[in-house]
Amino acid sequence: MKIALLGAFPVYQYRDQVAFWTSRQSSSPTWNYNLAMALARIPGVEVHVLTNAPRLTTRTVMDRGVHVHLVGHPPKVDLWEHLTALQLTRHRYRHLLRKLSPDIVHGSGTDHEYGYAAVMSGFPSVVTVHGVMRSVVARLGLPFYSFAAMLARFEQIVIDRSRFLIAIGEYVVRQFPEFHGEVFHIPNAVSEHFFREPSSGGPDILFVGRIEPRKRVLNLIQAVANIRSDFPDIHVALVGLSAGPYAEQVRDSIQSAGLQSRIRLLGLRNQEEISTLLATARMLVLPSIEETTPMVVAEAQVLGKPVIATRVGGVPEMVEDEVTGLLVEPDDVPALTASIRRLMANRDECGAMGTKAKEWSRARYHPDVVARQTVDAYEAVVAGRI
Repeated sequence: MKIALLGAFPVYQYRDQVAFWTSRQSSSPTWNYNLAMALARIPGVEVHVLTNAPRLTTRTVMDRGVHVHLVGHPPKVDLWEHLTALQLTRHRYRHLLRKLSPDIVHGSGTDHEYGYAAVMSGFPSVVTVHGVMRSVVARLGLPFYSFAAMLARFEQIVIDRSRFLIAIGEYVVRQFPEFHGEVFHIPNAVSEHFFREPSSGGPDILFVGRIEPRKRVLNLIQAVANIRSDFPDIHVALVGLSAGPYAEQVRDSIQSAGLQSRIRLLGLRNQEEISTLLATARMLVLPSIEETTPMVVAEAQVLGKPVIATRVGGVPEMVEDEVTGLLVEPDDVPALTASIRRLMANRDECGAMGTKAKEWSRARYHPDVVARQTVDAYEAVVAGRI
């Protein structure tokens, strides 16, 4: 079976082989990489990844048996440039897919060109829904002319044209009640870097994600300030892209609270570095006001760490309250403070929750398991058994 997987990919790892028009690295989700590498290990499967890259032309590299097609696109700064680049890359995807002639096209994501190119390819296709842009726009109250609102409209086009969806959680299905096609329930694959034994000696609290308003990092800082007198040696690490006005507010808040020695902003980190931080951390805290099914929650659970998170999106499907972690309402800083204080004060309970999380998650998120489920979905679509 020849598979064309269209989606975001960590392309900067190929910078020694391929020239890019920028040296500035950005964060990329890893679920497509994890899936592609696992798919390539299945006998009889040929994997082609098509992904945007900061180049003017398309270049193909090989990575552990996976054909990675780096599809060039121009710089995207303002809304007009995004729309122009979208049209250009859409045509490039169509041309490349015709040359490859895959058995199935898998579009990873509904809010960019990947899902659209898949459903418009003319080949059997399936689309995975990751972020739900209509929920982001509604939750943050964004205006209709915002970039996110434009992506939400694009997302609707993809949903309307899709016959088959892969849902990474029940929450995703509930966000699109108008979809009446076939849904395959398959979670994202966690990198094999995270399938290791947990240890200690790292931060007490780890946050992983973009430092942006919807992640509510300021709430975490306030909660840490509230318990500082009880735990004067508390150590917090914030991992993720930290640029823009909100990141400046976070830095100012840390300084105003006198927590410079207790809270560190680590910036972007690769998967191996994040897995090491998670393996040695006591807990993961994610105080967002909007999420789908956060990858970092699955990664923490695979490493046997309890999760304190908000009861939003698909998070309650992943974290069983009082069993594998603790759930609080969004923007409830007192409840967040109490939950952190509880797990900081009770190492045995913290460890027991982490053990339960590991038992539940390891089989569910292993890349080989997810890849096999995904191929079963491909075969069902191609064979017309649906």
